[in-house]
Amino acid sequence: MQNCCHHQKPLPLDLLPYKKRLLYSGTFLPVLDISARQTYSQIRKQRDPSSRGTSAFGGLKCMRISQVHLSLVIMCLFCTSAFAGYTQYYTWHQKPGDTELKACISEMRRVIEARTNILAGPDGTGTVIIDPSHLALNGIGEESHETFIFPGELGFNFCKTAAKPYDEVVTACLLVARDHFPSSVLSIDSDGSWSEGDWQDGIKLYTSVLGRTPQNPMSPLWQVVGWRYSLYAYGSFALLLVIGVLILRTVRKKWRGF
Repeated sequence: MQNCCHHQKPLPLDLLPYKKRLLYSGTFLPVLDISARQTYSQIRKQRDPSSRGTSAFGGLKCMRISQVHLSLVIMCLFCTSAFAGYTQYYTWHQKPGDTELKACISEMRRVIEARTNILAGPDGTGTVIIDPSHLALNGIGEESHETFIFPGELGFNFCKTAAKPYDEVVTACLLVARDHFPSSVLSIDSDGSWSEGDWQDGIKLYTSVLGRTPQNPMSPLWQVVGWRYSLYAYGSFALLLVIGVLILRTVRKKWRGF
C-alpha cells in the first residue's frame, strides 16, 4: 500500500476516507486535528441521511421517534385530560322508594361524618347539606369541583370530581346506594375502573365505616346512558383510535425522511 501511495498524487486530507486519513497522518483518532474531525463529520452527514438534522435541545442530533415513544406521549396527554374530567355516573330507571331511600341516606351520613375534614357544602364552603331523603356535598375550596347530589333527578345524573379528594366519599356513597337499590332501579358507572383499583379509596372508607365488603356496583354503559348514547360513545372512541393510528403512521414516515 505504501508503494501505491508513492505513485499517486496525494489527495487533500479532508477529502480522504476516514481510515486512509489515519494512514496518511500517521496518528490516531484522539490526536487528529479538530478541523479534520469536523470536516469528516460534515461529509458523513451529507452521505448518511439518518444523521441529518438537529434537535431544539442543545443542538443534539435528532433521533427517530418510534411509534412507542409517540404512543407514550399521547397516553400521558390523554390521562391528563381524562383526570380533568373524571366523572361518576348514576341513572334512576324508576323513582326510589321512600323507605329504601331513607335507609340509604342514613348509611351515607355515617360515611360522610367520617370524612368531614375534606367535605364542604355544594359551593365548596360551609358544611354538607343532608336530611333524611337528600344530600349535597363538595370538596373544600380549591379541592372542590362539581356538587354531588343524591338522589338527584329521575333519569341520568353525574358528578365530575376530577379525581379530587372528595371523590373518595362520592364513590363510597355510590357503594352504599348499590346495597339498597338493584341495577334494575339504579345504574352506576364511572370513568374509573373497578378492577384496576380506581375506587380503592372509596372501598376502604366504605369498609372502615360499615364493616362489610362492597360489591362491584358498575352497570354496563348502555344501561346507564341508553343504547343510543352508548353507540355514540363507542363510535367516537373508535374514530379517535383510528385517527391516532393514522397520525402516528404519518409522523413516523416523516421522521424516516431525516
